[in-house]
Amino acid sequence: MTSEVRAIQTFVHEAQASIKTRPVPRPAEYLDAADAAELRQIGAQLLQAVDTLNQTGDARIELKIESKGLGEFLAEQIMPLKQKQFLSEMALGYLAAHLEAFTTDYLIAVLSGNPQTLKSKSTITIEEIADVTDLEGLWQRIAEKDVHALGYGGIDDIQTYFDKRFNIRLDTFHAWQNLRELMCRRNLIIHNQSRVDQIYRQKVQYKGSATRLITTAEYVSEAADIIIEYFSFVHSAIKFKLNLR
Repeated sequence: MTSEVRAIQTFVHEAQASIKTRPVPRPAEYLDAADAAELRQIGAQLLQAVDTLNQTGDARIELKIESKGLGEFLAEQIMPLKQKQFLSEMALGYLAAHLEAFTTDYLIAVLSGNPQTLKSKSTITIEEIADVTDLEGLWQRIAEKDVHALGYGGIDDIQTYFDKRFNIRLDTFHAWQNLRELMCRRNLIIHNQSRVDQIYRQKVQYKGSATRLITTAEYVSEAADIIIEYFSFVHSAIKFKLNLR
């Protein structure tokens, strides 16, 4: 799992490097005087939007570009930036999925390999174990059922599970809040087009004025490092708690 996270990290850096912004041509070769004047007007509108954003925390702007040449010029400069943003967002989604997969797979392995950890008041039906042929298969099936619901929860549900099942506090991980933020950010990207909502603000105690999050390759790289450190933290905590070699 760690090697896959590293592969995503490397891919993002290599792919970002391959997306190049075209050199800005000299105005005399590309834009005439009218185009240049319109570009200055657009610049003034953008600066006004920035001022509004800083003052109110929200700003929306609709630009109408009259010049075809100017439109092509702006598209050539902006498109690579958008491509890098899309790439970073997709990579973060993959990283979050690997974190969730690690958590469920690791827990099933630990629980089924240490049946004493499965003690609980939960029940299992005959139908659910009818095709089990040996005791190891039974522990595996019980562990899968116990962990199954985590796949539909969030990072805080995982913390609650570790606390109740193993008396392990995941929030003692040095980058726990960063881990929570990246998982919440992934949800914003998927479900809200990166727009900051009240749920995100409450969960990560976000006090900033940005209305849309920008996810960069640097952010994704740092997220990969944090996730790998989290894998190691969880493994070490489980080994210590269960006295495993």
